[in-house]
Amino acid sequence: MNTMFHDDGTEGVLLADASNAFNVLNRQTALVNLRFLCPNLSTFATNLYRSPTNLFLSNGKIILSSEGTTQGCNIASPFYSISVRPLINSLSLSNAKTIFYADDGAAAGKLAAVKQWWDTLCLAGPGLGYFPNAKKSILLVKPQFLASAKSIFSYTNIPPPLGHSPPAAPRTLR
Repeated sequence: MNTMFHDDGTEGVLLADASNAFNVLNRQTALVNLRFLCPNLSTFATNLYRSPTNLFLSNGKIILSSEGTTQGCNIASPFYSISVRPLINSLSLSNAKTIFYADDGAAAGKLAAVKQWWDTLCLAGPGLGYFPNAKKSILLVKPQFLASAKSIFSYTNIPPPLGHSPPAAPRTLR
């Protein structure tokens, strides 16, 4: 992301946060997507997640979990990551450069493209159980684009952009 921020064509970077992403993943949609995206994992995931999971509370009570992944499950991370792949694919259609690691997404580029990326994330994400959390997201912009960023992102609930003078670009050892 640092390299993308230093790119001459980049005006800003948006680091998107999701609310309780692993806990609210839409299991049924995820299982259908998994069948097509990763058939080898699909059968195992279906056996684990097609029915509600018992969660044992410290007071001895049991509650059922019917959405999200189960904490401690060995396939929770790959199940989640593969399940949101259709969302990542739709975000890749924007002119913003996109990076995702599990539930952490980021976009870099021209501010208009980054805003389009955010709008797509907000529209397409909830159907998969990915709920963008504007208040915990961070918008970093180069100082000369600060006023534009405030205007473009004014109605998003994303905190005011941070004008950021980037440190020197990373160097590669040769």
